[in-house]
Amino acid sequence: MKLLSYNMRGLGRKEKIREVRELINKLRIEICCLQETKMEVMNTKVCRLIWGSRPFDWSHQDAEGNAGGILTIWNIEVFQKLSEWSCRGMLVVNGLWVEDGSRCTIINVYAPNNPAQRGVLWETIEALADQIRTDKVCIICDFNAIREVNERIGRSSFCDKMDMDNFNKLIDGNDLTEIPLVGRSYTWYRPDGSCKSKLDRLLVYSNWLSTWPNVIVKGGKRSFLDHIPIFIEGHVKDWGPKPFKFFNQWIQHPSYKPTMEEAWKGTSRQGWTGYILKEKLKDLKGILKSWSKRTFEEMEHLIKEKKGEIEKLDLVDDAFGPSEEEEAARRQEIMGELQKEASWNEKQLFQKSRIK
Repeated sequence: MKLLSYNMRGLGRKEKIREVRELINKLRIEICCLQETKMEVMNTKVCRLIWGSRPFDWSHQDAEGNAGGILTIWNIEVFQKLSEWSCRGMLVVNGLWVEDGSRCTIINVYAPNNPAQRGVLWETIEALADQIRTDKVCIICDFNAIREVNERIGRSSFCDKMDMDNFNKLIDGNDLTEIPLVGRSYTWYRPDGSCKSKLDRLLVYSNWLSTWPNVIVKGGKRSFLDHIPIFIEGHVKDWGPKPFKFFNQWIQHPSYKPTMEEAWKGTSRQGWTGYILKEKLKDLKGILKSWSKRTFEEMEHLIKEKKGEIEKLDLVDDAFGPSEEEEAARRQEIMGELQKEASWNEKQLFQKSRIK
């Protein structure tokens, strides 16, 4: 499952259509939700310019003059529409998820800037929620609202507490879950950089998470638009189990523990707890593989070096007689080190030979 949400601030310019089309093709997006198309009439030609050559269907809530406009486009091989419904600021598409035949509802929202009008929209979403609660439901949108004061900073960053309370009530009172945004803290930026806010979000019901428990929401790079693209992906390949060979003798190596402790403390990630843990483990895996390769290569080099030293001492003995006490002690020290390194190396080779 791969979704894209993007506030376009109008689709009248070719560079904007090119911008979203490149994202759709590059990421193989399956459902695309666009806000603020500012188009009073949408047609298949424009949708094809946006989507590309893959099979698709679309629904659009027409703009009122030069305001609003909501467009949802999807791959018909992934999602098949059964019905659609819209009101001011919201486009609802209900259908079947082809992979498992389950009912799925995609709600694409562009909330009004006016708090009173947003309140009316919140009431509409609450009423709709009771009717579609059994479906897999996701609400992808530009809510034009914040949940906390720290989600808006900069000049003229007034925060209406009542507006925030009403928005939080909509989410908490309807058992909706906001999937945390990864990679970015804000989704809207004033062109001059004087203010920024987190306005775009993904809200889901628990039955959506039961199908896509590993859903992740990422903020993309900002271009010439004031909003950033939002990418939603379920069944992320990086989350799946990947074979990783861990050799027990690593733990016995003196540099193992300090290397791992330093690596764990040295990696930093932002996002929700599960994502942070996954990313830190992925970083640790790479560091552990590099450490093992470096240590193993150094060990083979040390074994070869110790063997060379012993051979030199043996040649000296052959030429000039038995070694003096100091040289004998050195020989014994080298033999002990060689035996230790060879034993550790043998354990590693043995365990590798048991893994196919």
